Amino acid sequence: PTFTADLSAYEMYMNPADRDAYLTLVNATHSLPADYVPPTLTDLVNTRQDGRATQKMELYAAKALEALFLEASAQGQLTVNPASGYGLSVMSAYRSYAYQDTLFRRYTQQEMAKNPALSQAQAEAITLTYSNRPGTSEHQLGLCVDMHDLSGADVSFQNSKSYPWLRENAWKFGFILRYPEDKVEQTSVSFEPWHYRYVGRYHAKRIFDAQLCLEEYIASFSANS
Repeated sequence: PTFTADLSAYEMYMNPADRDAYLTLVNATHSLPADYVPPTLTDLVNTRQDGRATQKMELYAAKALEALFLEASAQGQLTVNPASGYGLSVMSAYRSYAYQDTLFRRYTQQEMAKNPALSQAQAEAITLTYSNRPGTSEHQLGLCVDMHDLSGADVSFQNSKSYPWLRENAWKFGFILRYPEDKVEQTSVSFEPWHYRYVGRYHAKRIFDAQLCLEEYIASFSANS
């Protein structure tokens, strides 16, 4: 691909030499141990400046994301959303097992508070449509990022200026839309237009062209290897 910005220093990160190193599947049936921490966590310079802690990703993913934001800026994709007061920026990236556990418990409690008739199991089932149990979240892997220009993550991000650009260009930097609208059955996660996963350009391009989700692609990749 060609870029408006000079991203030559980032090419090794967008298109890593070890092209299969970033295909680890993490989902409800493929989990990480509680003590797993990515070995090269790196600060994300495009973390939203709203008082949150600087977010982190694995080195190659972090540098590839930095390139994505440089190109987005060069193409005028970082304009401020008047409704939120922010442009496209990083909201969440690496999360520890413990933090994901806290989130999952909080969301489940919120579901039970909204509907006291729900059992714990029923509330957890609802929570699982938009959040993962600890150990089954890609955020612990350090290869995914939540980014948008809203006050909080919402499917309405698909109507923003930035989303169509991300949808069409993320692969160039090694990222895929992880939970597409038409792949809920395969991923078991509802549509998240803000959630992108780093796999490296070689695989991102193939996933994008074939319009697959990661589960489908890895199944096909494994069958043909």
